This record gives sequence, C-alpha cells and structure tokens, in this order.
Amino acid sequence: MTEWFHGYPIRAFPQSIYMTKPDSIKQTIDVFSAHGDVQLAARDQPSFDWLEQSFGPNEENGYKDSGVVRTLTPDIVYAFGNRPDYISTESPKK
Repeated sequence: MTEWFHGYPIRAFPQSIYMTKPDSIKQTIDVFSAHGDVQLAARDQPSFDWLEQSFGPNEENGYKDSGVVRTLTPDIVYAFGNRPDYISTESPKK
C-alpha cells in the first residue's frame, strides 16, 4: 500500500502503540521501512520504547537505516496543566 505514496512523506501524530502479534509487527516494520520517509510520534514512553525496540534507536540525524523517525510527543492537552478556572461548583448564572 505505501508504494502508492512513495512521493509523499507519512506522518503519524501522537499515538499509543501496542502490538503483540509477531506477524503484524514484522509487516508494520517492513512496510514503514520500505517507504523511506516516515515519522512516527508516540504519545507515551511505553509506546516510544516499543518503537525504539522495533525500529532500533534513532541515529544522530534522526533517521535509522529503516528511514523511520521516532519521536516522543505527548498530546498537546497535557501542556495545559490543571485548569481550575474551567471548573466551577456554582450553578450557571441566569
């Protein structure tokens, strides 16, 4: 399928990744590696660790021989922190 999109970079926004079937894991690695311009963003450390284990560590320039860049990018909503100003115990004013 990715052969249809060889001229286009593939970017996957922050995802939690959990795969256990060896055949699916191998197919995923093979497909993404064959494309050559893939960036995968993990939203949590276990997912990033899985990417590093599966694709190997990023090299200094970000790319491994697989051509797949991995980043740890938590969801932007975590940057907002605790927002008590959005929570009210009062009834709305009429």
